[in-house]
Amino acid sequence: MQMNAEAVPEDSGPSDVQRSTHNGAIHFSIASQYGNVSLVTTAIRALCHGRFGLEAAGQLELCAAEAITNAIEHAYKGEEGHHVGVRLLLEDERLVLEVYDQGNSMDPNLLAVGTGALEFDPDDIDNLPEGGMGLALIRMSADELEYHTKDGVNCLRLTRNFGE
Repeated sequence: MQMNAEAVPEDSGPSDVQRSTHNGAIHFSIASQYGNVSLVTTAIRALCHGRFGLEAAGQLELCAAEAITNAIEHAYKGEEGHHVGVRLLLEDERLVLEVYDQGNSMDPNLLAVGTGALEFDPDDIDNLPEGGMGLALIRMSADELEYHTKDGVNCLRLTRNFGE
């Protein structure tokens, strides 16, 4: 398993994905293998716990897991040997999480509220959806959620505010 964690220099990588003028940016790079997802999510939970609390850290860990898994599953069709990048920007009262890949892009309309991903009867446990809820879970935890593709790089960007 390969994982690199490093502070992201201002001039590295695709300009709008990795560029940061903040000192709190951390970049993770993993190979597109499902077993690598927990390497990043465990680090994100640990980094966020002290600053934002246990509940928020767990939500952010789940968002990262869903976004990284989606990149592997949908952008790369589950193929190993590709790159998934994660950038985490920690500020005093805000967190920005970006997950990026160079695979097949997603329809940005999937992020729209009311896409039906959470339309089910929660009391009917036998018929709960088995998949397809990742983006809805991410959307529920985000104050802002964006997706774009530029120069062959897809980026899902979640912003979560913790201020008053």
